[in-house]
Amino acid sequence: MNSASTPDLASIFQAASEFASYPGVVNDAAAKEFVDRYPLPVLFGVLQMEVVEPRLEETIVACLERIFRTRYGSSLLLQYVVFIHAGLQANSEAIRCLACKSISFVIENMEDKASTVRILVESNAYALLIKCLLDGNEQTSAASLIAIKNIAKSPDGIDVILPSSRDESMQLKNIANNCSSMARIRILALIKELFSLSDDIASVIYASNLLELFEVEINGRNDALSILSALEILYEGVKRNFFIINGFEIFGDRLQHKKYYIILRDKNIILL
Repeated sequence: MNSASTPDLASIFQAASEFASYPGVVNDAAAKEFVDRYPLPVLFGVLQMEVVEPRLEETIVACLERIFRTRYGSSLLLQYVVFIHAGLQANSEAIRCLACKSISFVIENMEDKASTVRILVESNAYALLIKCLLDGNEQTSAASLIAIKNIAKSPDGIDVILPSSRDESMQLKNIANNCSSMARIRILALIKELFSLSDDIASVIYASNLLELFEVEINGRNDALSILSALEILYEGVKRNFFIINGFEIFGDRLQHKKYYIILRDKNIILL
């Protein structure tokens, strides 16, 4: 990279630091003014550089997150899907987390959500989000789960998340059966969140026998922590009235479906 194209890192760091720490909510005008001074490709390029300043990455990430939270900033993201794609595969957890959040920001802020999700799905974003969900740290995994929920709100998105073919490698049941105990718990948490989105999605999940993963985790594992986590997720689903469909009947907050009631009862989980 020649000197003419080398960004002024000191200037960028100072401006990004001020922008990231600016009190109050950043509006579209402020986001546009910053991006006009420091275009997104420049900021993305800085994140790809190896620099000595340890705070540079976290400062640029914080700055970009504030930009992407605005309607103006998120409207730019579809022009840079390749950078989102790269961010989801980055070694840095901070950058991966930002990429996951960026997907949520663009879906939430775009009026044509269906087209937005279609573009993201066609870019293979879902498969990368699943990897972030399973392998990321707590923050990255949580951001990925929210992004997947946003994708699932569109028909194109749910078709990818819950494919009809039983041989699909991205079937949640297949993924859960071939990952670590912690990753399985994250899959269960995702299933619970998807189940809550709509009756139609809940029907697909029920028909796909995905709820059996809870039973397998609780009754078929020796890992006490995994069992406790699965029970907690199942109990939260019951308590928040998520499991109300196709044989699940709730009176107040008490689950009447025999199999799952017995599971919770036998583990001394009392539904009041």
